[in-house]
Amino acid sequence: MKFRCRYLLTAAALIAACLLLAACGGEEEEEAEAPADLTAGEITDEELSLMVVPLSELGSQYADFEFYEDESGFQSNEDIIDAAFDEEDEAGDVERFGRVNGYGEDYRSVEAALEREGAFLIGTATELYEDADGASGDLKDGVEDMQRQVGMTKEDVTLEDAEEFDPGRIADESAGLLLTGSVAAGQEVRYYMTVVGFRRGRLLGSVAIARFDEEDVREEAEALARKLDERITAVLRGEVEPRPTPTLFWRFETGGRVRSSPAVADEAAYVGSNDTCVYALDTATGEERWRFKTGGFIVSSAAVVDGVVYVGSNDSYVYALDAATGEERWRFETGYIVHSPPRSWMG
Repeated sequence: MKFRCRYLLTAAALIAACLLLAACGGEEEEEAEAPADLTAGEITDEELSLMVVPLSELGSQYADFEFYEDESGFQSNEDIIDAAFDEEDEAGDVERFGRVNGYGEDYRSVEAALEREGAFLIGTATELYEDADGASGDLKDGVEDMQRQVGMTKEDVTLEDAEEFDPGRIADESAGLLLTGSVAAGQEVRYYMTVVGFRRGRLLGSVAIARFDEEDVREEAEALARKLDERITAVLRGEVEPRPTPTLFWRFETGGRVRSSPAVADEAAYVGSNDTCVYALDTATGEERWRFKTGGFIVSSAAVVDGVVYVGSNDSYVYALDAATGEERWRFETGYIVHSPPRSWMG
C-alpha cells in the first residue's frame, strides 16, 4: 500500500473512541526468483480480499485483539482520496498511477487503547494497479508524500514525523516508514506507527503496527510483510481456499461511503452513512423505511434497544431515534466526534 494516512486516521478513531469511553465511564533475505509475474493476469476482488493476513497468523501477542469491522474492507479510490491529508494531490496520484482497488483488515485492542499502553492496532492491506510501473511509482511517491505532509492535520489528526527506513528486500521492492501522529480528542494523544510497504508485480502490500510507546518493532513489521507477500503469492497460485460466496438479496445505495455496520431488529436494518444520514431499511426487500439527517459523517455503528435506535455522529452528538418512525427522541452533545458504537456507552 502507498503510505497513506488511512492507518493514522484509523488509529486516531480508536483512540478518540476510547477517550470518550473512559470519560463516560535484520539481514536481508534472499528472494527466490519467480518464473513469471503472477500478477499479470486478472485479479478479482475476492482474490484481493483473501490476500490479507488473518488474525490467527499475526502472532500470539495479538491473540486478544478483535476485528475492527468499521475500518476494514474494500478501499475504493474515493475512499483513499477522502482519507488523504492532501486530497487534491491524492486524486492526481490515483489517476496518474492507475490504482484500481484495495482491501484491508485491521485488528484492535480496546483495552490497550483505553490504558494507552503498548500496541493497540495492527493491519495488513493489498492494493491493485493497472500495471507494475504504476504500483512502483505509487510506492515511491507515497514515501515522499508522507515526508512532505509532516505538520499537516486531517480530522484532528496531525502527522508529526515521517522517517524512512530500509526493511530489506521484500518481493520486487520495498520501503518502510516510522510515523508519529497525534490526535486532539479533548486532550492531545501521541502514538507511533511502523509501516512496511512492498510491491509484487502490480500489487502493493502493506502492514502497520500502532503503539503508544516508541518500542522498535521494525523487525516484527518486516517479518509480517514477508508473511503477507507469501500469502499474496499463495492466493495467486490458487493455494488458498476461497470464502463461501454469499447470495445477494438486495442492495441499497446511500449518498456516501458506508463505514458503519448495520444493526438489525424487528425486520429492519439501521445503518449510517458518510452522507450524514441514518437509514432504516426493510431487511426483506431493502426498501427505505425512513432516514434521519445528522450534521456529520456517521462512522459509529447503531444499536437498537426497546424500540430506540442509538447512534453517534461526527457532529459530536449521540442520537436516540424512534425505531419505527425515525423521529428524534433526544440528542446528547459529547464535545467531540463520535466513532465508537453505542453499545460501548450503554454497557
